[in-house]
Amino acid sequence: MIGSRAWVGELGEEGLRALHNEQDQTYLEAGKPFGVEADHLAQNRINPKQYLGLIEVHIEQGPAMWRNDQRLAVVRAIAGRRQYRIIIAGEANHAGATPMNQRRDALCGAAEIVTSLEQLAPALSPQAVATVGRLVNQPNAINVVPDRVEFTVDLRAPEDAALSRGDVEVRRLTTEICRRRGLTCEIEMTESIDACPMDARLCERLSSSARLAGAGPIPVTVSGALHDSAVLAPHVPTAMLFVPSRGGVSHNPAEFSRVEDISAAAKVVEHLVRRPTLEQLNGMDKGEFVSVCGGSFEHSPWIAERAWSRKPFTSVGDLHEKMTGVVGQSSTDKKLALVRAHPDLVGRLAREGKLTRESNSEQAAAGLATLSADEIAALNDTTPNIAGNSGFRSSFAPGKIAKRRSLRRFRAGWGIPGKPS
Repeated sequence: MIGSRAWVGELGEEGLRALHNEQDQTYLEAGKPFGVEADHLAQNRINPKQYLGLIEVHIEQGPAMWRNDQRLAVVRAIAGRRQYRIIIAGEANHAGATPMNQRRDALCGAAEIVTSLEQLAPALSPQAVATVGRLVNQPNAINVVPDRVEFTVDLRAPEDAALSRGDVEVRRLTTEICRRRGLTCEIEMTESIDACPMDARLCERLSSSARLAGAGPIPVTVSGALHDSAVLAPHVPTAMLFVPSRGGVSHNPAEFSRVEDISAAAKVVEHLVRRPTLEQLNGMDKGEFVSVCGGSFEHSPWIAERAWSRKPFTSVGDLHEKMTGVVGQSSTDKKLALVRAHPDLVGRLAREGKLTRESNSEQAAAGLATLSADEIAALNDTTPNIAGNSGFRSSFAPGKIAKRRSLRRFRAGWGIPGKPS
């Protein structure tokens, strides 16, 4: 993440000059042919005012989504991590002549610590993980009791509180195990990166966009891997959207993600970023306005056409009230036409795939997209004929029903109360 860290100012000229590649070039030297200039670092630094936010689409880099057949997930946080270098010292001795109860075996002590770490992680947090990735044993001879073991620990969790508890526990259990076995230990923290929560409002907007884009409700998860989003999050509102990778494989030629999952992610992001702000809505001509807002009331663009003349809209709530005001001031026939425009639940249009995106989302959220044939038949047998039911006219106000449904759509799609998209 050298690029993103330099962009936000975490890495300056001095830090980049300290980085060397295999040819012993500094970052600045190696980057010069590609436009890297030390004099330009400050002026090219990120200006948060120029950005509404960052959405990073990435593979999960883990097996959970693929195994659970989850096509998309919103990332609520990127796990922080603590990394350690631990050295256990004992006493080398002859493997055959040293009784078991008189050994100071550094490798056995390390092994107990490793298994204790495995049990520690889930006790800290359901998403916490602990990994011993590197272990060096000395003298590494077949007939000698090991006297020195050096190993690494990588501890990750989505909350800093869990990492803090983990730090205490790593040190405690290492010290206690070594003391009990007559060993000594050195513990050095080599890296400390705090957990990074994503922007809650932007995450919610992604979830709403997924529903409105027809992807249905999608799960919320935590990223165990580190990403550029963690570097940018303190500077601009940031969120991540995961797609699964087969078997969780990443950083490997076998890495694979389904095209349809990538396409679904692109549609969700497009649906979010293309939503206009209130300022843009107020500047639209009637045709543009209707194309954007005409679907807020089912197959009834006439409502948006009439509401256009009621500009300016001071908030999303004001926009909604003025559109529902059009309904309230319309004739009874217009109101009934609006109610009749709403499709039957699991009706012909749904079966033929001809519902609007909003109706697809509403029916899917109600669980109607997964009904069996018998359940669909039973529902159709009990659904009242709204158009011909005189009792419906006397018992319900069509304008109020349309207003409640449109309000749900506005809350999901525009982010009531009133902040521009």
